[in-house]
Amino acid sequence: MHNTSEDVLLAVWSNVVCDHSTLAPQLKRDPLGGPIPSQARLSHAPPGTLRAQLMGRPFSCDAAAYREGMQSVTGKRAVTAILFVILLACGTPTGGCSCSPLTYQIHFVGFVTKNQAPVTGTRVTASVLDTDCQSTAGALAYLAPNGAVIDSTGHYRFELQTWRPDTLCARLVARAGTDSAVRDSVRVQIPSVDTVRVDFTLP
Repeated sequence: MHNTSEDVLLAVWSNVVCDHSTLAPQLKRDPLGGPIPSQARLSHAPPGTLRAQLMGRPFSCDAAAYREGMQSVTGKRAVTAILFVILLACGTPTGGCSCSPLTYQIHFVGFVTKNQAPVTGTRVTASVLDTDCQSTAGALAYLAPNGAVIDSTGHYRFELQTWRPDTLCARLVARAGTDSAVRDSVRVQIPSVDTVRVDFTLP
């Protein structure tokens, strides 16, 4: 038969504390000679010892009472741990009960070139409207505000998110210094596509 952690602690409690008179608690007495349990003290307790930690606390060598107390503490700790895990999960966007609203995500991608070569520093931005290309896009959740700067190969990529499936109308602009190129009325259907590719050739 294997002892549980509570059994081990209970054995230590009984053998080390309760069975040794030199470690036994010394209870103060009231004027009639009766013990005052709530004022229990352990005499001659060096700082940092078990006895010192127990000073000023109610003390009992009763095994059943000790076991009941240990079970209560263990139960409270388990409940606290469960609540912490739930809080952590709900407070994390990717958690199991994530409180973040569902979004649909796509990326605008493409290449920007001039004379068949990339132009360093070219930035591509976008504005997104509703299907009619005039009304505000109510489904829009996020659009990279500064778009993206092309890399050394002329490639760009930036993100668009919506709260719900929708078909939107986008206007993309590529700028490099005084040069620019525009693509209007780009159809964006979400979530049926992962990327919307728009290439530019600067004048």
